[in-house]
Amino acid sequence: MYPVLFISLSTFGLAIMNPLDFLDTATRLIATANPTEADIRSAISRSYYAVYHYVLSWWKSNARFPDFKDRGHAKIQIALLNAGIPTVKDFSRDVKELNENRRKADYELGMRFELENGRTILDLAHRSIVVFNALDKVALVEGLSNYLRKTNQI
Repeated sequence: MYPVLFISLSTFGLAIMNPLDFLDTATRLIATANPTEADIRSAISRSYYAVYHYVLSWWKSNARFPDFKDRGHAKIQIALLNAGIPTVKDFSRDVKELNENRRKADYELGMRFELENGRTILDLAHRSIVVFNALDKVALVEGLSNYLRKTNQI
């Protein structure tokens, strides 16, 4: 459905799983005849984690960038937002939207999620991967490096 280029990190001993497998899982969860609330919520969560881990694998492949450990979600998102590249800023906002929906799906159990919510977030995750793949990575590394230096993170 969406063309994606991904080199398996397991080839380099960095990961056992391709982050994009989370998108397959999310698709299966909401493709059933009558997905449950848990299916829809899980699909939303998996959609975010596919994008997050995809970007994180790229981030970790650049030795200049710090390992933010458990603060990676917010720190990487903020760094992308401040990289000084308009398309990256837009991408960062989409990741933020995915993460906000993931948090609601995971923690706000009094909220109802409709199938359309799950489909919308899954589609946003697919588009986000395509956008990330199309970014000029040389300019992205430069923009991120400038921001991280300016904020004394490298």
